[in-house]
Amino acid sequence: MRNINLGMSKSQVIDVMGKYYIVSSASKDNQENIKEILAYKSDVNEEYKLVFINDKLTEWNRVFTNCREHVYKPVVETKNDKAN
Repeated sequence: MRNINLGMSKSQVIDVMGKYYIVSSASKDNQENIKEILAYKSDVNEEYKLVFINDKLTEWNRVFTNCREHVYKPVVETKNDKAN
């Protein structure tokens, strides 16, 4: 993110951040301005959301994700479960 600056084009940002992103949102306003939000996941339970209006970066946000939602939790069968 240190190499990202407001005003960069979408292709410039992708050159810096990489091609592994998802389009989180896309819309068009009354003046036909195209708004697109790209999301990049990091290795430390963060997601960066980059907002582009007409292909120019206008805003970015860091969102902390809940890492516990994706943790595999095995189901342990108890003796009471086997009796039922």
